[in-house]
Amino acid sequence: MAPGFVDVHTHDDRLLLSNREMTPKLSQGVTTVITGNCGVSLAPLQIQQPPPPLDLLGGTEWYRFADFATYLAEVERKPPAINAVPLVGHSTLRVGAMDDPTRPAREAEIRRMKEQLRAALAAGAAGLSSGLYYPISRPAPIAEVAALAEELPAFEGIYTTHMRDEGDQVLASLEETFKTGRRAQVPVVISHLKCASPKVWGTSDQVLDRIEAARRQQAVGFDVYPYDAASTVLLPELIEVSKRVLVTWSRSHPEAAGRELSEIAAEWGRTPVEAAERLGPGGAVYFIINHHQLEVGGMGGRLKPMSS
Repeated sequence: MAPGFVDVHTHDDRLLLSNREMTPKLSQGVTTVITGNCGVSLAPLQIQQPPPPLDLLGGTEWYRFADFATYLAEVERKPPAINAVPLVGHSTLRVGAMDDPTRPAREAEIRRMKEQLRAALAAGAAGLSSGLYYPISRPAPIAEVAALAEELPAFEGIYTTHMRDEGDQVLASLEETFKTGRRAQVPVVISHLKCASPKVWGTSDQVLDRIEAARRQQAVGFDVYPYDAASTVLLPELIEVSKRVLVTWSRSHPEAAGRELSEIAAEWGRTPVEAAERLGPGGAVYFIINHHQLEVGGMGGRLKPMSS
């Protein structure tokens, strides 16, 4: 018997406010959620139209918190039915500090992000997350991310990351992740570890060997990923490597929700990528994992838990 489960990778920042009963989680036995993953947190940011993937959390009515303390105060005003451990999103910080997040941050912008991060950590945030895979944060070099992560040790914070590449360049992305942790001297958690491309199916042993080697020098953990699909915003690079793509939402064509992208593309006489561009902004489920090529037992039990 378990007293309750911890959902270590969620995007429940808005759900804590919009459904304080937290029925979707409590109904599954979850009593604690980690929010703010993949570089996406609801605060600190005030913005009219959040760009992808920030729009996964909602639109104008939700991005109204200029600082993290205000967001936490709103959560605590009518406490949700479960516990929450919030992270601060690197992408959220970038959008708030930069006029153009499609480039590396300048020194003044990094200082602004560091100030916002320190304030959030002081208010109760547990760490920093990044989503380097997404276009909004992809231009950020390791120096930018490490500079922010250097604020974490003073607050005993952690760094979690949706790595820059979970497909063909997964090993290179692991090295970048380890290097960031070493430079900032912080524990690192790799979000939803997977081999998400046909070219790297069957290489999970190499991935685990590299993590095991890194853990002899630093604190590294990862989220075990038990699914054969991933869900996020519509991205052409994921469409091209997926066995199937199921549309989950579309702002321009809401009737497409729940349908196969290939069927929509055939009806429109477009390629799947062209159809996705027409559907955007939107989201999808991507079937990109081949479990016949994975050492599932190794993923779940080969490595020991990361020390706290």
